[in-house]
Amino acid sequence: MARNLSRKKIKRLKDIVEFYYKRSKRIVPLYYLIILISTMLVHLSLPECWWFSNQRYSLSSLFLVTNHLIISDSGNYFNEFLTDGSSLNAFIHLWSLSVEMQFYFLAPLVFYGLQFLENKKVVITLTTIIGCAFSTLLNPQFAFNFMLLRFWQFSAGFMALYLPRVTIRHHDDLIIVALSVIALCMIPTEINVLILRPLVTFSTAFIVASRAEERDKNKFLQCYPLVFLGNISYVVYLVHWPIIVIYTGTALRNQFFCVVTALISSILLHHLFEKHYLTRLGTRPIILLILALFTANLFLQFSVRAHTFWKPKYTKDVQDIVDRNMRLLERSWSVRDDTCIGDKLEYPNIDVLAYCHYPKGLGNVSIMMMGNSYVQNFDDPIRAHFHNNYSDYRSYAILSNLGTHSVSSASRIALEMSWNEVAKHKPDVLFIVARE
Repeated sequence: MARNLSRKKIKRLKDIVEFYYKRSKRIVPLYYLIILISTMLVHLSLPECWWFSNQRYSLSSLFLVTNHLIISDSGNYFNEFLTDGSSLNAFIHLWSLSVEMQFYFLAPLVFYGLQFLENKKVVITLTTIIGCAFSTLLNPQFAFNFMLLRFWQFSAGFMALYLPRVTIRHHDDLIIVALSVIALCMIPTEINVLILRPLVTFSTAFIVASRAEERDKNKFLQCYPLVFLGNISYVVYLVHWPIIVIYTGTALRNQFFCVVTALISSILLHHLFEKHYLTRLGTRPIILLILALFTANLFLQFSVRAHTFWKPKYTKDVQDIVDRNMRLLERSWSVRDDTCIGDKLEYPNIDVLAYCHYPKGLGNVSIMMMGNSYVQNFDDPIRAHFHNNYSDYRSYAILSNLGTHSVSSASRIALEMSWNEVAKHKPDVLFIVARE
């Protein structure tokens, strides 16, 4: 991509539009098709309990912001499990493509600015080193998914473009060494990512800088199986994870079958769809295809939320069991044995999980319980020990509220709200129930 941009100077708006069109043509049609198919398969094969999370992630993937949803969910106690590879989330792997496409929005501007710099190599090298340092110092989950903190890896690719060709002795031996470093990703023993990630990034940049693919002597990178795998790699990337998720959610969990299905699907999609629109369709048909797939995805997002067609059909006996369980559900999961005389808080910017001002008791001690979701678990057990011997009892379950300190902007706002409530009601006893 960097080499293509460097061949044509970016001077006009037309050059930027052309770059966006080429990137969209290469990536978006197949991407939207896979989202469309995956969304349908999720609702036809996975249990209903996984629908809502997949709907959220499919919609975010449609607008190329999957990485930001992962960042948000990773900081949410109730949604953190959705960012784990063990969850049946068919769209979580699309975070990397979201990062890539977000970078492409900036790429023309970056190259436009580089045209006016005299010391391009120095600027790019410093950007790579400083960016790598920042990504290792900040929160790993945030740094991993935030595009600007992954920018150093893209700038390592710029280094491969602007550094002179590698003409040192034993060139091919060094290429093999670089490929061996990249192969470390495939060994079963876990290697610290703070070590492995820079090694793999700079080894890849070295291979690109050496123009190894242009040398007749290096047969390894030119062998047909590797070239063919490179041709279908984008399709494999898109289809492999939905197939794994869908088969994991069913009785058929054979890993070999998943691999074969992913490989066959990738080959068919590459030859029947990807290769066809890349080589045979012009500008107008490509734009119409993208708009059609985007519109189809929007309609499907509406349909899976609004239409009963997607609801599973049960036999009468099974439906009776489901209905009985649903009637028991509310009582089974109730966390409060008493009614509240007040359950609303006027804090529009704070996520209040639960608030309850209980009826006046028989005692003369005012009690307040403050914290995050743990308050909901311990509210009734703690209150029961007082045997109604209190004058006032309030419980607050606030998202990200740690009670004594803050670790993020959300927890800081929740902590300030807690201070305000304590200062307002002045309880005799304050329980802080929170888990970090």
